[in-house]
Amino acid sequence: MTGNTISNISMIAPPLLGAVLAYIDGMEVRFIGCHLALMVVGIGSSFFHATLLYEMQLMDELPMIWGSAFLIYSLASMDNAPGKINAPLGIGLFLYSLIVTLVYIMVKDPIFHEAAYGLMVVTMIALSVRIMRNHDSSWWCFMAALSLYTIGFIIWNLDNHFCHHFRSARESMGYPLKPLMQGHAWWHLFAGAGTYLSIVFSTHARLKFLKKEPVWKASVACKMICPERVHM
Repeated sequence: MTGNTISNISMIAPPLLGAVLAYIDGMEVRFIGCHLALMVVGIGSSFFHATLLYEMQLMDELPMIWGSAFLIYSLASMDNAPGKINAPLGIGLFLYSLIVTLVYIMVKDPIFHEAAYGLMVVTMIALSVRIMRNHDSSWWCFMAALSLYTIGFIIWNLDNHFCHHFRSARESMGYPLKPLMQGHAWWHLFAGAGTYLSIVFSTHARLKFLKKEPVWKASVACKMICPERVHM
């Protein structure tokens, strides 16, 4: 439980930094919202794994839906003129998120939540591919985001289906190897990093569309945790 709680730092610290820098650089509010939404997911997940309360589980899972709505809106609005609001899309995403929230609270079926969230993930991937085909964007950033999230998804599934094997392996190991067998903790780390880089990819593409020149204020290795800054 401790590893599953602490590992959420990947969904709290990077987006907090991203939100602060996005605000300083005068980015559009939706990008700040994407960072804050990911941070809320991380905080909710930390509370859930620390308490195992159902209410905290909702605080973990439902922000995944609402945060994805923010990112879908940002990706789909890449061509918008500055200040233009895509009201139909925003209303549609709001209604989708609201319906998923209400239905999930009523049915309490994790399969429903996974399907609703999975549909949004597929939508985000499709929109990102469209952006790469039609806009000047960061190919490496998208591939890194997709790869990290996919690795996390695979680990999550393996942990779900072979949890007893992982638990047995953990019990037979001592420190420092024992914590490394926390499959769900690795899911948090990879999914958090992948989602964060998806936001960075969206931000980078938007800046390119607006004819601003984003420049990396970090080494290549640090690009995994540090967003680009705007060179006006």
